[in-house]
Amino acid sequence: MNKVELVAKVVANLKAKGAEVTLTGATPIVSEVFDVLKDRMYQEETVNIAGFGKFLTKKREARIGRNPQTGTAVEIGAKNVPCFKPSKELKEYVQD
Repeated sequence: MNKVELVAKVVANLKAKGAEVTLTGATPIVSEVFDVLKDRMYQEETVNIAGFGKFLTKKREARIGRNPQTGTAVEIGAKNVPCFKPSKELKEYVQD
């Protein structure tokens, strides 16, 4: 599923519940949700959505790696990486 399909699914679900919403009205809202998530993760904050999971940023320390072709040592710099930890409810839902 891509972003356009996600917005269409959100609109369909909201219309089924009686809400008056359009694709053009829902698209900026979904985009803003993703922008807020990205911004909070960039600021190294955790976004916890109850019943769904946590979006967070983990720090990877600098380390020495190996070039797989030559075997020579290569320095890999420190960096932040995005991470998602599903909630217990989400794990159970997906397993069923």
